[in-house]
Amino acid sequence: NTTTERGRRNVTTAARVNILLFPWRSTPIALQHMVEGDDLSGQNQVFFERWIRAAAAGRALHIDWVYLFLSNGWKQQLADDLGWAFQKGLAGLLSQTLSVPINKIDFDEYGIELDTSSLSRNEQVDWTDDDLKAARNYCKATFDDSLVSQYSSIDLDKFDLTLRLQPTSCQLEFAYTLPFTRQLVAKDPSVKGTYRAMQDENTSHSQIVQLEKELLTKSPISTIFADVSIECLERFQVHDKMTGELVQGSEEEQSVLHLVRFEMQSNEASSW
Repeated sequence: NTTTERGRRNVTTAARVNILLFPWRSTPIALQHMVEGDDLSGQNQVFFERWIRAAAAGRALHIDWVYLFLSNGWKQQLADDLGWAFQKGLAGLLSQTLSVPINKIDFDEYGIELDTSSLSRNEQVDWTDDDLKAARNYCKATFDDSLVSQYSSIDLDKFDLTLRLQPTSCQLEFAYTLPFTRQLVAKDPSVKGTYRAMQDENTSHSQIVQLEKELLTKSPISTIFADVSIECLERFQVHDKMTGELVQGSEEEQSVLHLVRFEMQSNEASSW
């Protein structure tokens, strides 16, 4: 059957280039650790202890204890705020990667809309060196460098990218704090070992107290983590310019689920 064989070739091609073309996960299927209720904190995953960790993260965000205990409203407010931040951050990342003005990508409550096949060169004439510098500074302040580097892989001379995304709901899945920062771990990897020793059930209380003092001298700043699941109506496609073949994504708009992690140092009252 010619149609079946063509479909098989398309699936094979998509599987082969899926990671190489554009690092985007467009699926309604939740990540395994989300299904299992594992917040990846390295701590006990009993529901009550996860709740305590989330409440501690809420306190680090200056949310009143009464509100933390008597209402889940703070979680929804935080999730909605981070869902907004997800859209703005993605728009900034695409703007830098594709050299497209952000106002041609981000349409506020209507979501993100990008189709590189319909972008005329004239629309990019106003993209100056200052715009590029501003976009790079924004991404450096917003994203981990290793994440930004992944989004330079697509060759727009060979492929067209379509991404239409509109968030429909957000939910806070996990939140917790860790008593160190990424910057400190990069300089002193032993910090992770100290923290793991504190979580070991064989470590005595007196040893934990001593380890806490050691960690505090190394890291007076903690990091707050928040994982938010964001449901979106989405159309994501990568087409081969020469053949018109869909090599990544789906021809149809679909409801998808993104799990997004946010981090903030606890002594900062600025944005995530």
